[in-house]
Amino acid sequence: MEHQLNNLESEKARLVAEEIERRRLEEEERRNAPKPPKGNYNYLKGDRVDELIAQYINGFDLDVPLVRLGDGQYMFGSRKIYAKIMNDKLVVRVGGGYMRIDEFLATYGQQELDKLQAQLARGDG
Repeated sequence: MEHQLNNLESEKARLVAEEIERRRLEEEERRNAPKPPKGNYNYLKGDRVDELIAQYINGFDLDVPLVRLGDGQYMFGSRKIYAKIMNDKLVVRVGGGYMRIDEFLATYGQQELDKLQAQLARGDG
């Protein structure tokens, strides 16, 4: 019985050590992952939607490229979005409705960044 208990304790210690090493390697890989080029978004003067987009994008801590396609239309990473001002709030079209820009960035920003980093790592981007 004591032998079995010692074996279980040894196995537990081994598993804990493996988990610590796995997390360390994941963190190191995340830190060393290629990043898309960083830059501030410059808005079109006189375009209120574009000015607000710039405020949020430049204030949000993600390096996802944003390109203005036309009035309220943008490429956010690999995703085409439509933005407008509704009830004095900047919103982005999502599915059948709209989402506030801050919610959109929090929900989809990291997802787009991950896509871009995966493309860079594969050499697609």
